Amino acid sequence: MLKKINFDARLALIVLLVFISSVISAALQHSLPDVKPVDLSCTCIHFSFDDSDEDLPPVILLHGLLGSRSSWQRINADIAIQTGREVYSCDARNHGTSPWTDEFDFEILAVDLNRMMENHHISKAILIGHSMGGATAMKLALAKPEKVEKLIVEDFAPHPITPEVAQSVLLFVKTMKESLRAIPEGSDLKSAKLAVRDYLISKLPPEFAADISAIKDPSSIPLVSKNGVYSWQMNLDSFIKWLESPESLQTSFSGEYNGDSLFIYGTKSPFKVYEAKDTIEKLFPKAQFRAIEGAGHDIHPNYPEFLTAVLEFIESE
Repeated sequence: MLKKINFDARLALIVLLVFISSVISAALQHSLPDVKPVDLSCTCIHFSFDDSDEDLPPVILLHGLLGSRSSWQRINADIAIQTGREVYSCDARNHGTSPWTDEFDFEILAVDLNRMMENHHISKAILIGHSMGGATAMKLALAKPEKVEKLIVEDFAPHPITPEVAQSVLLFVKTMKESLRAIPEGSDLKSAKLAVRDYLISKLPPEFAADISAIKDPSSIPLVSKNGVYSWQMNLDSFIKWLESPESLQTSFSGEYNGDSLFIYGTKSPFKVYEAKDTIEKLFPKAQFRAIEGAGHDIHPNYPEFLTAVLEFIESE
């Protein structure tokens, strides 16, 4: 009888410890805010082959601030062909053809991503995010790790945006607004984009302008025309409000994602991802790092090594 009592006591203790552990884990787990999501505009590419596994989780590509889903057009088809997976690319809130709102921060973008996965019946995906898109992907991975098969972050680290970086981006956004005045009356779309490109080059610091993909490829500049009046296909006023708010830039990352993760960064980027290595490894214990020599912030449109690293990581066990 004594042995049975001791056994029951040990069993009860084990159950209690498991319960306490689960409670602590839940408390530490990052959660998404209770805000209304928007339905994102997305494109899906899929190539079906005889040996394709239709049950593979898809890949979701998330662009950076001031970008759009078209920023992935150089590599999305390659990822789809090489991996046999569906590849989604989406315009974030306040970008492209997705809805515009006054509300905007990384956590809200993660809420939108979660809704996108629900709308497309995606239970689990590989997330690839550039800059702002990387922050969005990290937020979802930390809040809902069961929905992320693998995580790839391009040139972003889970720490507050520095005032220096915020001011540089704010200058860029305000210069973008001003650039519309440089478009000659009666310009066609191609000429309008070239006029905007030339204005940005003339106003921005050379080292900053050199790292902007739209300046290297004016055709990618997201301008739209209505009744002959050009505007940016993104909510610049919302970004200015966000960048001018010190509180919104002090976003924190908490929780733990124990899946495979890869952080790809440029050695000449102002975001200095590798300096946050300790912080990254606390949040993402399985984090791997890949430096792209000579690269700045925009890596995937300009450096083939990015695609190579992504494919190797996706296919690795």
